[in-house]
Amino acid sequence: MSDILFIIDAGHAISTPGKRSPDGEREWTFNNEIASGFEARMIQYKDAKVERVDDRTGVVDVALAERVKKAVNLGGKAYISFHHNAYLGVWGSHGGTETFTKVNPNAASLALANAVHPALVKGYGLRDRGIKHTNWQVINHHHMPAVLIEGGFMDSTTDIQVLRKKEKLRTAGALVADAVAKHYSLVLKTKTELQTTQTKNRTYKIVSGDTLWSISQKYNVPVKQLEMNNPEVIPHNLQIGALLYIDRVALNSMDSNDSNSIKSLGTIEIHNLDNFTYIYEKTTDKSKKMGKTMKGDKFEISGSVEGWWEVIFNNRRSYVKEEYGKLI
Repeated sequence: MSDILFIIDAGHAISTPGKRSPDGEREWTFNNEIASGFEARMIQYKDAKVERVDDRTGVVDVALAERVKKAVNLGGKAYISFHHNAYLGVWGSHGGTETFTKVNPNAASLALANAVHPALVKGYGLRDRGIKHTNWQVINHHHMPAVLIEGGFMDSTTDIQVLRKKEKLRTAGALVADAVAKHYSLVLKTKTELQTTQTKNRTYKIVSGDTLWSISQKYNVPVKQLEMNNPEVIPHNLQIGALLYIDRVALNSMDSNDSNSIKSLGTIEIHNLDNFTYIYEKTTDKSKKMGKTMKGDKFEISGSVEGWWEVIFNNRRSYVKEEYGKLI
């Protein structure tokens, strides 16, 4: 199978006027977390590639027409734009997540929205505002299925509590990636396929004026590689004097039955039941029962599929019905 390319952007730039919470938090900082979570998870699938058409540093507000032109030239399978909403710019009780397609969407865009939206609602755990339609430029074209995600309201007293949790946003991005992968029938890479080794560790000491882009050009390596090698680095706020890994020996693995290599995407807490429910081997209650769980129990999750949480239980991937788990 040839590579399947997914085009994404993280909405507006850091400096875009008005795109911030009442406390001054920039929308881009929220958008970038979910986009990064999506990308990190999606590239764990066979034949999947991700290309961002915005500025990864958040400094430059790339024109919408330029984003669409680049997406068309790249020939992506689908376009997903990650955003967060605002109402009046003052704190209020409104809130919720929603997914947009263009007005009168074709079947492919509507199917993508239907695949993505439940994962979005699950990831954020906020009010479900449904799937809507608009004529925004990045999704109002006919070249590929496209959706725009509004992950929550920056001026909502409820939603902002979620938006301020980086790991929550990254988990939501990963769950959206799982939903997209399922929609396009992709499968996860094996441990061997995910292993990345380098013969040496090159480092670079950050100086004033550096950006990930400038460093990537200096060493002729992709920005994505720098980000993966330096998960602790915030792309738009590099610390002068810090060491940045150019190459790094890394074993990013995901084995179905090896708990040490299963990547945790977040944590759920069991709720919505009076007694107990079962943990199953597969996504059907007719499969083997792996154990029992009660209200208040917590599990790390490694993904999700429609109607189920994929939990790490007794060193294995197992499954709990979605209705009994909430992301915390």
